Amino acid sequence: MPVAEKQKPLYQHDCEDCIYLGSDEIRDYYFCLEHSSFDSGTLIIRLGNYPSDYFSMPVKVLIDALKTNFIDEENVFLNCYKRYLEYIGKSKTL
Repeated sequence: MPVAEKQKPLYQHDCEDCIYLGSDEIRDYYFCLEHSSFDSGTLIIRLGNYPSDYFSMPVKVLIDALKTNFIDEENVFLNCYKRYLEYIGKSKTL
């Protein structure tokens, strides 16, 4: 399910290829396939307007971490991944 049109990112993001997945109170969530070195794409969490104000993780790395229970329910990348799954239309139990 795409993000509602009226919802806007909190911060500037300079990659036009990224797909905006929504925001919470302090973070913007994105997915990018075009500039990822992984076939699965990359999850991006933006925390501010400066170019360095972000964290990223390849989707494949997150999936592998979930399989080994390395990531807990409070992990911010898990929230981003759930938004990504909604975007691509998958209903998956984590």
